[in-house]
Amino acid sequence: MTYIKGYIESCVLTAGVITLGGSETAHFLDCWSGVPGVGTPVIDMGGSGQSLAIRGYNGGITLRNKTGSESVSIDLASGQAVLENTVTGGSIVARGEGKLIDVNGDHIPTGLWNGVTILNETSAYKFYLLEQSLEAIPTAEENALELLDNQNAP
Repeated sequence: MTYIKGYIESCVLTAGVITLGGSETAHFLDCWSGVPGVGTPVIDMGGSGQSLAIRGYNGGITLRNKTGSESVSIDLASGQAVLENTVTGGSIVARGEGKLIDVNGDHIPTGLWNGVTILNETSAYKFYLLEQSLEAIPTAEENALELLDNQNAP
């Protein structure tokens, strides 16, 4: 599909590239990926000039070719959003049950990523942050060894 603007509702997105066009926000409401396995439909943002709102999405979706200052909102019901390295401008908010990753499968954190302002509120990222903070907490065994070392220090 090319030059999509307006509303797409309750649909299955198959393999291939959907190219956005025009200056209106493109809305994908309650849609699903129709690509089994690790592949995803791709949304080509067309460079600049168009915002994107994905609400209640299930499955994987990939975004590419975003250079403008426009905003993107991705609300996942279940799945993942992948950002290609051609996404270099604007802001992206990701929320819901799933993950926001790059093409290497790495979590994209809240903050500045590849020139894009990211707000990552996905469940997978929250779990990732919790896991990272728990790894920083010493175990009881590590605490006991440190106590012994401190007691034996001259």
